[in-house]
Amino acid sequence: MNPATLIRHTLIAACFTLAIGCRTAAFGQDPPLVEVKCLLVGPEEVEKSMKIVGGTKENESMDVAFFDTPALSLFSKEDLAVILRLRIETGMKDGVAETKVETTVKLRAGTKPLDSNMISQDIIDVESGKKVEAKREGDITLKQGDASSSKKDSYSLNARVPKNVDAHAVLKTGKDIASLFMKTQRDAVMKAVPGTTFDSLAVYGPVVKVLRWKKLSLGPDLPEKSGTVERWSLPEHHGRPALEMVEFSVRVPDTEADTAKASAALKKLMATMDVTLATGSEAKTKIVLEHFSN
Repeated sequence: MNPATLIRHTLIAACFTLAIGCRTAAFGQDPPLVEVKCLLVGPEEVEKSMKIVGGTKENESMDVAFFDTPALSLFSKEDLAVILRLRIETGMKDGVAETKVETTVKLRAGTKPLDSNMISQDIIDVESGKKVEAKREGDITLKQGDASSSKKDSYSLNARVPKNVDAHAVLKTGKDIASLFMKTQRDAVMKAVPGTTFDSLAVYGPVVKVLRWKKLSLGPDLPEKSGTVERWSLPEHHGRPALEMVEFSVRVPDTEADTAKASAALKKLMATMDVTLATGSEAKTKIVLEHFSN
């Protein structure tokens, strides 16, 4: 290869690398991802949809709780919704039962966009020295029929709960909720909702034995082993009847073509099972928070 051709190829490669790098920098990963999901509510819809997993045993069983003010002022923020969640997960790793206790602070863009510095990366918590996993991705919740489903930008901070903190005791008493979260997570809440104190938060839940199947192949039009299914069974609470719901989700590259294909494939799957999707106003987190509100 002569020098002129070599220089030209080198410049082309450099420009390509720069373009990919700019795309990666937007979210800290290449390519950025979007979670496409749909929710089914009610025993009839749940039973029909669960045929997809057949007799396959779930990968994980989780106890899940949320935290918010008595008025749900964090989740209800129109400019930037704030979701605080605890998961106590029980599963198998290398044939051995393992329990993982993890909290998440999720910021979901509303009328206010997320900051550009909110990218997917690992953060070292300055107080504990432990790792906090930051993840930025889009959320698309599908609606019944031809109704459009808009993408919502979200940023999550996930961290293991310190081993010296008894998460079950916190759920039972509703005290010392702050101990479940790393300083990095608490600071994100304070920045998003100035003046909020963790002592003012209430426990919503827990929903026990949420079953989760991961790495499912949900059909030929979806990436292999990209699917997740969660089954939620909400107990009776303050006169509200028990409630069953199932969420199907896939994560795909955040491109117009990939999200359109995944959305169409999930809707097709729901149609073959003859189930009706929950309405646009029925988000899983919203249903749980309202179910356990006093």
